[in-house]
Amino acid sequence: MRKKLLWLLVLVIIVSMVGTFSFAGCKEEVVEEEAEEAAEEASAEEEAKVVAEEPFATVMVIVKSMENPFWDAMIEGAKKCGEDLNMAIEDFAPVVGYDVEEQISFMEQGIVKGIDGIAIAPGDSEGIIPGIEKADAAGIIVTTLSSDAFGGPVTSWAGSPNYDSAYNVGEYVMTQLGDGAKIVVLEGKAANEVAIERDRGFKDAVEDSDKNAEILTSQTANFNAVEGQEVMENLLVQFPEIDAVLCANDEMALGALAAIEEAGRLDEIMIAGYDGNSATKQNIKDGKILATADQTPGAQGYWGVLAIYMAVKGYPCPRKLYVPAPVITIDNVGEPAEWW
Repeated sequence: MRKKLLWLLVLVIIVSMVGTFSFAGCKEEVVEEEAEEAAEEASAEEEAKVVAEEPFATVMVIVKSMENPFWDAMIEGAKKCGEDLNMAIEDFAPVVGYDVEEQISFMEQGIVKGIDGIAIAPGDSEGIIPGIEKADAAGIIVTTLSSDAFGGPVTSWAGSPNYDSAYNVGEYVMTQLGDGAKIVVLEGKAANEVAIERDRGFKDAVEDSDKNAEILTSQTANFNAVEGQEVMENLLVQFPEIDAVLCANDEMALGALAAIEEAGRLDEIMIAGYDGNSATKQNIKDGKILATADQTPGAQGYWGVLAIYMAVKGYPCPRKLYVPAPVITIDNVGEPAEWW
């Protein structure tokens, strides 16, 4: 491009010199035509470059929180899809985790900007419905990530099969426990579809086992490591005998681990989580956490954005896009999770 502009400058100089020295009229016309052609060619190339760099669509990705590396990985996957398909990705997260009102505010900003799609992990599956309806009314395609919405026109949901994967984790834990095991459950956010499904999966696995296990209590720690530690500290005081704790995400499992280690009861209590965070995998390698479900958040972000691409193109897309979340234990923790 720089060479063409340089030659254009040279030609312009030549044209001016032609006028100065009064060369023959026919030669002057040839030089002027060459200069015009070079200018047109340079302009066309510049326009083509602008068109090539113009994104096919703009997508807003809204996660629940930035307090968990899970959401960083989800955004990374969404951006990878944007790179692959020439889509501009703008990512947002509420200041206070799971604040659905701020999530809706982000969606309203997207409506004003005239974006093409929104991929959102709802902080509240019921509370997000008004935002989805507003976006749809503005002609914006909406997909959900990790948690689905309980209503509203959603094109696709991309996430792990939360009930099935939690059931599988719970089932594995039960194989490691003896008869009459005593279990506590740490739940996620109330009114969150993910929390509800994982809680149901854990409890059904315990009930379906032949170990005559007892769930001592089931309490929320809001998917938060600090709250997970605080809740677990209270449960350790309340219950002198606990054999296992089932946590609806890895952050709560790490919080529970901190409390159990501090109490000196790690050799008594098995811990299971859900997400597949790197810290949890390391603790599985170290023998401190028994199991988790690896739900590859990057894949969820990728497929949620891909669904928007397909919808913008006019292609049909499945309402449910299941991303596998296999159980991770000491036997397979070193295996890479490839999802591109």
